[in-house]
Amino acid sequence: MKQDNYSSRFYKTIAKFTAGFINATRDNLDTKIDSMLEGLTEVLGLGRAMFFQLSQDQSYMSCTHEHHLPALKPAKPYMQNLSLRKYSWWGKMILNQPHIVVEETTKLGKE
Repeated sequence: MKQDNYSSRFYKTIAKFTAGFINATRDNLDTKIDSMLEGLTEVLGLGRAMFFQLSQDQSYMSCTHEHHLPALKPAKPYMQNLSLRKYSWWGKMILNQPHIVVEETTKLGKE
């Protein structure tokens, strides 16, 4: 039953954000993305959620939006113009996966 409740909350959250983006304008798009990240951290029990934009040639990425728990420091300032060549594992994941979940950052490699 716990899984059903989680699934229901998750799908309702996704539906809410999808509906919100349909009517998004240039003036409120950033607010809608921020709201989506906040909702995802709550529903999924995350400490942080980030939204990245790839450079036109897909060789760099920059964090454009971030939501994190109050106990965490912002990471967005340090996540700008990151070379996907330098972080090859990360770059492969970004270019080949629809989404990436890092459950525990301490288990990541040196990259």
